Amino acid sequence: MNVNLKMNDTYQYDLGLFGDEEGATISRQATHFFRSLTEIDISSNKVTYKYQPTQGFIGSDEVELVSKRGSDGGNHNKDKLITTIKFTITN
Repeated sequence: MNVNLKMNDTYQYDLGLFGDEEGATISRQATHFFRSLTEIDISSNKVTYKYQPTQGFIGSDEVELVSKRGSDGGNHNKDKLITTIKFTITN
């Protein structure tokens, strides 16, 4: 996924709803970030990824997220989705 972002702006990506034993993590962290993290809303189990480039940074950055679903409570998550977000940060 390619994302164009203005310098110092924040980007948010909705990863969706997850069960209690499911979730999303960063498997390859961005390089030029002030904020790059996944957050879960405990009341809804909705996971969101948030990114903000280092202040004043102009250029390219990239993050890789792994979403895991399909746990039945006794076994590991069966479904794994990898999402790569490529940022182009401009002035």
